[in-house]
Amino acid sequence: MRLLDSGFLYIHGRDKNFRPLIVLNTRVFADLQPEDEDTMASTHFVLQYMETYMTLEEKIENWVPIIDLDGMGFKDIPINRLLKFMEHNKLVYKCRSYKNFILNATFGIRLAYSMVSQFLPEKIKQKVVFSSTAVCKDITKLFHPTQLQKKYGGEAENVTKFWPPYEASQEYGADLANFERAKSKKDIQNVANSEGSGSMQSLSTTSCGQQKLNKNVEIEEPISSSESRVLKNKKSKKPES
Repeated sequence: MRLLDSGFLYIHGRDKNFRPLIVLNTRVFADLQPEDEDTMASTHFVLQYMETYMTLEEKIENWVPIIDLDGMGFKDIPINRLLKFMEHNKLVYKCRSYKNFILNATFGIRLAYSMVSQFLPEKIKQKVVFSSTAVCKDITKLFHPTQLQKKYGGEAENVTKFWPPYEASQEYGADLANFERAKSKKDIQNVANSEGSGSMQSLSTTSCGQQKLNKNVEIEEPISSSESRVLKNKKSKKPES
């Protein structure tokens, strides 16, 4: 619980396509210097919670990570430990990150990435966004202001209590009709009220059917859904005799 309460990794808000936002604060991680085993256990707990109670098969299958470097340079960031941690979670939770936003990055870190990125596949580069400040226009386009903390350019109060996650706002800035055509309200409520959420006032309890939403944003097809259907089709085919 010490890591969960510290704000090292926490959930806050959903974007206009109902994808949950998760924030990784590298300064808190560096200050705490937790054991690798504790780091992995806490991270798996948070991500598994999010996957179980805040996603919906074939419609909400991704999340949006913010990695807040808080102006830390190469000497301050435990880079090797962070890379190991991120690589491990990438293997366990494949195709879950919609786009990775790295905020408050120093010039040195941005320069290093610009050099390395020349050798990265285009698909990878499209999923990584660097910003020298805490406010990134690409993020503010994705989220309704009430779903983003003030320090990231939104209107929600900056978080001081990090666990359990809570509902920042009931406004998402998305077209609810598109979402309801894909899944019934009953299915949405099943996700919201899933057994195991207990008494937590969590982000999973979003009463989507009661929102007043704009009507100009389409729900995007998640990255992994088509891949999962292909795999299912392959599995369902019987071998020829």
